[in-house]
Formats: sequence, C-alpha cells, structure tokens
Amino acid sequence: MRGIWPAVASLWLCLFAIGCSEGASVRDAGLDAGLDAGDGGDEGLPVCQGSIELREIPEEIDTTFPVGPIVDLADRDHATIMWEPETVCEDGELVYGPSADSLDLRVAASRDDRILKARLIGLETDTRYFYRVSACGLESSVLSFYTAPPPSTPIRFAIWGDSQSHPEISGPLVEQFKRDRPHMTLHVGDVLGDGTVYDQWRDEHFTPLRPIGHYLPTHSAMGNHERNALAYYRYFDNPIPEALRDPDQWGANYALRYGNVFFLVLDTNNLHLLAAELVPDSAVVEWVEAQLRSEQARTATWRIAAAHHPALAECWSPGNCDGFAGQGMVEEWLFPRLAEHGFHAYFCGHTHAYERGEIDGVLHLISGGAGGNLDEWCRDFEEIEIVENAHHYVRVDAACDRMTLRAYRAGESEPFDEVVIEHGAP
Repeated sequence: MRGIWPAVASLWLCLFAIGCSEGASVRDAGLDAGLDAGDGGDEGLPVCQGSIELREIPEEIDTTFPVGPIVDLADRDHATIMWEPETVCEDGELVYGPSADSLDLRVAASRDDRILKARLIGLETDTRYFYRVSACGLESSVLSFYTAPPPSTPIRFAIWGDSQSHPEISGPLVEQFKRDRPHMTLHVGDVLGDGTVYDQWRDEHFTPLRPIGHYLPTHSAMGNHERNALAYYRYFDNPIPEALRDPDQWGANYALRYGNVFFLVLDTNNLHLLAAELVPDSAVVEWVEAQLRSEQARTATWRIAAAHHPALAECWSPGNCDGFAGQGMVEEWLFPRLAEHGFHAYFCGHTHAYERGEIDGVLHLISGGAGGNLDEWCRDFEEIEIVENAHHYVRVDAACDRMTLRAYRAGESEPFDEVVIEHGAP
C-alpha cells in the first residue's frame, strides 16, 4: 500500500495538472516536502547557552479515559491537553497549578464530538505544571508537563516513525526511549494503519504513547496511512498556520521552535507541495519559502526539516522493490533549498528501515522502524551510507556546539549507529 499513493499522485499531476516529460518515473514526478531556514550568526540573535538538562518523566500511566490525557502542545507560554472519554460529555475540565497540592486554576475544555481539549495560556517558560482532567463524572490522576525552554536552550528529543499496526512493538519502544528523558518527540508519520478507522487512533497510537504522552509533547508529520483523515486534525494541536487550515487543500504543514531547534514539518502527501517547483505561487509553497527566511529559523542553533517521504531509499517492501525508491521532488526541489539556507538534517520515514546518508551536504535520515513490518534492501545509492533493517528509534542531543544522533534497536541499550554534526562545520 505504501507505494500506491505516490504513484497515483504523480500520475494525477502528469495527466491533469502540470504535464509530464517523456519517460517520467515515480521518482521523477514524486512527492515534495519543502522545508528550510536561514543560517545563524547575526548580531543580537539568541546565543545557545548551557548544557542539556534532562527532566523528570514520572512512571505513572493513567487509564481513566480511553485516550489521554495527552500533551498535544507545550510551548513557552501556552499548552494544550487532549483526552477522550467513552461518551460525549459536556463537563470536561482541567485543573492545574505549580504543585500537585495546588491545582487552583481551572480551564473548561472545548469539545469536538468526544474529544476534549483544554488550552492553557499565560504560562511560565521552562516550568513544570501539575494537572488533572475530568469528564463524565470521572477524573484522572494528577499528572504533569513542562513548558518549552527558552530559545537559547539545548534539548534532547527522539525521532521515530511508521509505528503503524504493531502496538506490541511501538509500546515497548516508547518505554525504551522514555528512559532517555527527551524533552519532546517527533514522529515522522504513519502512526497507524488506516486513519479512517477510528479505533486505530486509540489502539495503535495513543495507547502505546501513554508512558510519555501524559508528560511531554509528540509532534507528527502526516503520513500516507493517516490518509489526511479528519481525526488527525481533531486529535492533534500542531501549530498549523491559519492560512493553511483547510486540510483538504493544504494538508498538515507547520513550524515550531523548541529550545535551540527549529522544526519545519511538511505534508509530503499534499499535491500543492508535489507541484512546488512548477507551481511556486500556491499558498503553501509561499508559506514554506517564508519559513526559510523566518527569524525563528534564522536564530536557531539547529534547523531540522521533517516529513514522511524520503528523497532516496534503498529499502522497500519485500518482493516489491520497484514500488518505491524515493520522492524526486524532495531530492530535486527541497534539498537544494535546505543546503542554501543552512539546514542541518532532514528526518523522514515511509521506508520501514533505518537509512543514513547525505544529500547536498544535509543529513538525510530515514527512521521508519517504530513498529511496521520491516522492509528489505533493494538497491544502492551512493548518497546512503548506512542501512539497518531493524525496529529502532533515534535519540538526538542538540547541544550548543554539536548535534549527536544515536540510533538504538528495539530492546538494546547500545547504539548501532552514531553521527555527530559540528555546529558551524562546512
């Protein structure tokens, strides 16, 4: 299934939208994900300071509600907590405060069918808040989260992807990288097998996510298996810009700054991004171009692009090696821009394996091994240096002077791959 959508999208564009040159292939007309940002070093910009300070992540797992409570968003001065009872309730509420004994502040939850969200504003930066949610006469345990640190602060985060269909694998993997005490995690798409099957959101994503979901945010790229389902937008509170909030037209594209890292997360299933090179004046392409020049990106120590589809992939589904080899628009439209604007890495999934390489001087890393059935090696690209067909995750330490990435197999405590990017290195 993973190879069908890119081919269909490419064919649609060739036949109806932008035209095809003779002999165009799936890679040649493949999906695009434009992400980028400027370089740092300007006078007066925030200077990264200190070392990575790890936070406590409690062990308690609360099962009061079928879904959540989940930290959907934790910015420097606001946050969103999401949970979902068994039935529709009008009495959703969150209480919070600076300690478990001082939950004196109250927020009424907004409701979208059964899904409840409490949006907290006026918070202090890099501060721990304790909270409890209630609905339908039930209330959760007292849990906690931290707001995001200042933009000069180094952080640790986890990269994982393609956790679909196998919570018996993704659940223990979440427990494993919880022990690394990340500040946040970034999922590169395909959190479930089929986004139009409602119960899969609970069973394949939010239940395995509980060990960290109560306590820290997980942001995700739109995968093809999410199918741009309405549930994605109802459950998550990613900071999608107002101008791009029509999911049928623009998909899920957003940018965020967390500590000293700028993340630009794009929806590489979106046809407007697929046609970015030939139709450069669409709203989403113009927004991406603006993000490349944004102060949020320019002032970050590290600039990260993330989307679901890779530029190149050596592995694919067993017995179907011709089904996918990478998305040409990511390679040909996106990567030159990443290099031009000083991006350090592009994280993606789609291929159920670990692959690390470099394109135009930018790290290209596939981390699609968080649960889905593993792919097999199919071909060789000179740009790809390391391939590992294993369930895994990647820990990223974004310090002030270097960014260190370590890849861990499921159940193993020693990394099987490690790469260090020195800040300011050519």
